[in-house]
Amino acid sequence: MARRINVEANISGERDLGSIVADVERVLGNVEFPHGFHYELIGEYAERQAASQRIMIAGLVAMFVIFFLLRVSLGSWRLAVISFLSLPMALVGGILAAYFAQRRRDPRSGR
Repeated sequence: MARRINVEANISGERDLGSIVADVERVLGNVEFPHGFHYELIGEYAERQAASQRIMIAGLVAMFVIFFLLRVSLGSWRLAVISFLSLPMALVGGILAAYFAQRRRDPRSGR
């Protein structure tokens, strides 16, 4: 059986959740708890951290699957690596070119 004390807090809109949790962890890290006692931050912050971790794992799995599919379809490790690395850079370049082209035509941009 474990004893628990829940401490709840509502945060104002002035600071973000991450900075508040960092401050709370810094303060609680300096507190010496009796043997067998510890603190645990739960709630929205813990849920966000868990969701971020799941998204990171899903992204890595997706990248591996895409790389494997490129390898199978192109038949070469070298071509798969070149395609895997160059396609995202081409996408970023295309987005930047479209942004600057739109900005150049927009009379509100000051040019």
